[in-house]
Amino acid sequence: MNRNLDQLLNQRITGYEEALSTLPISEIRRKQIQTDFIVSVRLMETLANRNLRANDWSNIIVIILSALVPVLINFSTGPDNEDDKYLGVATICSVLLAIGNALRQSYKFREKWISYKHTAELLLIEGQHYFSLSGKYLKYPTHDDAFATFIANIGNLRLNQLNNYKKEIASDSEADLG
Repeated sequence: MNRNLDQLLNQRITGYEEALSTLPISEIRRKQIQTDFIVSVRLMETLANRNLRANDWSNIIVIILSALVPVLINFSTGPDNEDDKYLGVATICSVLLAIGNALRQSYKFREKWISYKHTAELLLIEGQHYFSLSGKYLKYPTHDDAFATFIANIGNLRLNQLNNYKKEIASDSEADLG
């Protein structure tokens, strides 16, 4: 399923690249849109997907270890158990579970995925409005006239992403100190 979503996103980005190549704007402006808009969307989507995969895998590992520990403890206390090998394995699994949970809480994969995906979607919506000269770009007769506003809006979206990321890090650091 993830491959289908990646393919759809690539088709969407390719559509923007093709539309960009036909816009009646200067080459320097075309390159700036490529850099500021298209590369930013790809970056946000890549970061979102990376964090989604990390979140999914960490959830799977924690679920498996959470289910495995009680089973191993039951095996270690059974009447046929002559050694403590199951208890040792249960202890190791418990330690790995604690480490896995600590990493999930520290790296906040889910929160990062949501943040990056949100920014990517906002960038895409901004692009839709610019390319179709709709929404806040309705008042501009040409893409060339709307260019400065579009680049400023893209910059603001990217800046908001950075500020949110910094806020998240700062709040985590303050929580660790307090």
